[in-house]
Amino acid sequence: MQHRPWKKTYFQSTTLIAVVVLLAIVFTLVGYLFVLPDVERSRHREQLLADLAENLDRWRASEPLAYRYVVEHDCFCPDEDTSPYGVTITNGEVSAASRPNVLRVDDLFAIAMNAASGPSHVDVVFAATFSYPSRITIDDLAGRLRSIESYSVRDFEVIEYE
Repeated sequence: MQHRPWKKTYFQSTTLIAVVVLLAIVFTLVGYLFVLPDVERSRHREQLLADLAENLDRWRASEPLAYRYVVEHDCFCPDEDTSPYGVTITNGEVSAASRPNVLRVDDLFAIAMNAASGPSHVDVVFAATFSYPSRITIDDLAGRLRSIESYSVRDFEVIEYE
């Protein structure tokens, strides 16, 4: 019995090329999906930055001449950094504080904006009356307890209003 000679076809080489191209497409798509930014987080960040800018304008328009408040800073840092302290502002200047470096309301807006511009997860609660940030929560490492830092403003009291 005699065998027929093997017929060389072009089908085998084109199939190989098609498989290689298909694999290249699949690897490209999988790699693209892994580096896609978190769309929901981007929307949250953009909305938060817009809210911060809007509330900063409201705060500056309604800022009283003289007021006082208490700042609480909660983090995994020394006790002297986390103890609550009072601040009194008169005509835009710090007139009384229980420590040398105090956080003004504009500083709180800056902290929130800087954190929201970076990779951190940030939540801000604004006061209903004057639109200042009454609570800022920053999570740098998404879920690790020691990465959470918060600032709170409480006992806000107007001393003199225009």
